Amino acid sequence: VLAGWLLGGLCLVCGIAVTEWRLETATSIPRTTSHIRIALAAALSVVLIGYAGLRVGTYTKALNPRPMPPAQVTLATPAKALSANDLPRQVETLTGERSYPVNIAFLVADTDALGAALRDHGWIIAEPISLKALARRLLDDLGNQESLGSALTPLFWNNRANDLALSMNGLMAAKDRPRLRLWSTQFVTTDGKRFWLGLASRDDGLDTEHGRSDSDMAAGLADLLTAKATATWQSEETAEKQPPFPLITLN
Repeated sequence: VLAGWLLGGLCLVCGIAVTEWRLETATSIPRTTSHIRIALAAALSVVLIGYAGLRVGTYTKALNPRPMPPAQVTLATPAKALSANDLPRQVETLTGERSYPVNIAFLVADTDALGAALRDHGWIIAEPISLKALARRLLDDLGNQESLGSALTPLFWNNRANDLALSMNGLMAAKDRPRLRLWSTQFVTTDGKRFWLGLASRDDGLDTEHGRSDSDMAAGLADLLTAKATATWQSEETAEKQPPFPLITLN
């Protein structure tokens, strides 16, 4: 849309420039316009304006229905949720040029319980993604001063942006700061716990293309959570021979 406006403005400027140039170089010849021509032009203008107003008043844009959320699936074997349902084990950046393997998963009763468990270990939930939040984050980044809870550029799993993003603030450089992005899935266990996928990474929060996955950090987080939760480990490997990752069941 912005490109269209810019192109239209450029054409308008070029048209004005050509018209002014022609007026300066053309010989002044007095012209007379008949009353008939004036009347016809006025009538045509009225017709066109009326037609445009009629179209605007009666225009109804067909609304695209919201995509239906995927049907809830009960898991018999949580450790095989991805392979049994042929789902990706990779998350992608916004441009799709880089991908990272998921390296942690959770089984939790609700989002609040997951957020509370992570906050107890120093993680700070990032502000939800919006243009305003990203613009504020960009200004913080230009000033080399990241605010607590600043919005993080999303990553995408199965064509969906992450539902939750967190940062671990400390004295490390911004590009090495721990980040955690989480996706809620349609899978639930028989006792009502939902299956969440996650990526523990290190990036500056904006430029995810140059970030890196951190499986050691994911394993360390799993070890910390065992104090208040039961932790199991995914033992299945995919055809790509990717390593297993921790699957944590929160009490």
